[in-house]
Amino acid sequence: MRRDTPLRPTKSRYASIVPFLRRPRVRVVSNVTHTRNSKTDSALAPGAMHWKRRETEKSIAEVLHSAAAMTIDASPDKPTTPTVTPRFARLPSRVTPVLNEQQLEHLQALASATRPRLLKAAADDFASSGESVFVHYAAPILQERRTALLKSGTTNINYFKTASQLWPNLPDEEQVFWNEVIARQLRLSLMQKSLSYDECVKYAGKIEDVPTCLFYAEAAVCRYLGIEEPDPPKPDLAATADPVTYAMAVVIDAVKPGAAREVLTNFGFPGVAPPPQAEQEWEEEDEDWDSLDPSQPRFECTRDMMYRPLTRFTLEDVRRAEGRLQFMMLRHLSGRFDNTGRELFLYYVVPRLCKQYTPPRHSNNVLGLAREIWADLIEREKETWWAANVMFRGELEKGDEHGLVFMELGSLDGKVISLHDMAETALKLHEKKKMKVA
Repeated sequence: MRRDTPLRPTKSRYASIVPFLRRPRVRVVSNVTHTRNSKTDSALAPGAMHWKRRETEKSIAEVLHSAAAMTIDASPDKPTTPTVTPRFARLPSRVTPVLNEQQLEHLQALASATRPRLLKAAADDFASSGESVFVHYAAPILQERRTALLKSGTTNINYFKTASQLWPNLPDEEQVFWNEVIARQLRLSLMQKSLSYDECVKYAGKIEDVPTCLFYAEAAVCRYLGIEEPDPPKPDLAATADPVTYAMAVVIDAVKPGAAREVLTNFGFPGVAPPPQAEQEWEEEDEDWDSLDPSQPRFECTRDMMYRPLTRFTLEDVRRAEGRLQFMMLRHLSGRFDNTGRELFLYYVVPRLCKQYTPPRHSNNVLGLAREIWADLIEREKETWWAANVMFRGELEKGDEHGLVFMELGSLDGKVISLHDMAETALKLHEKKKMKVA
């Protein structure tokens, strides 16, 4: 007998009424979640079953996460309807590593000789350009903010652009930040071995730069979505203090007791009692050595004589810049100085070495000699350069333009004069050692 109508609704009719019926049923046995499908479970290998359980757990976690992000309005005169509240002010609590979990598992399964090579390739690819760093930070933020905005029902725009498509529309100062301040410094740190490839892949760059990178990535995403930009990250209390207090706190924590007063007195800070006279590890200076007159400009040199890694921007360009661009330039200069004080030492010593020759030499021709002089310095002198470097970088990192005084070699500032005296003393001690050896 022919039936004109089916006895039960078709799958398409069920799907239009209850879409969730097409999802596989889930059961939990001994805290292990897996799908129930007797036709295919017996044919699947253990590895495939494990992958299938992981996919189901991931989908369940997404559903639970979306349910936790919903708030219920239970007014007495309104029906209980869930509404999604987007959280725009919250930054991601965890930085996404350069390699995902599957890539890390694959990396751990490889031989120990192959693992460092792949880590180096991943870190070099990440730090190759500012665009790659920006896309890495902005992609998860864009996905989270866009999903929350669309679920809120306040807009009908789909916001189809990806993070890589946001890069060409960034302001020039932000592109300078990602290219010069972040990516270039990452490549320099990887080359100088001050940052390992493992740390670069794990923390997506330097761990101290993560809050700043998250802030600028969040700001770019918020401008695209048309929502309020987040507030800039608050600086550390030590960085906002005056230079004397900041340098003293750092020196007291890291150097032997009593060194803080000595270092601060050498820079002519008021209110610090002079330390007791310490035993000198070198002979007294000869009387025929002339000292520079502080009433005259202390030093004059051409740009070719200056230490090249610290002369990418001229001081006039930094002072003419305004707002965020000037802040990024100051951060770029602070990142050029290392944590030992050696770069600040080379910045003051290299021009003096160039002027010792007739005609004056280029700065690249005396770098080896300058590094040799730094290696011959006693530990107390290195600590003094380190303390000056800490104070100098502290002013630049918080965007203080007055920190540029340290880079004006012809300045009459007391701190600059003290650094010139220290550099001159280091050169004379090196000459004495050479004469003794000869």
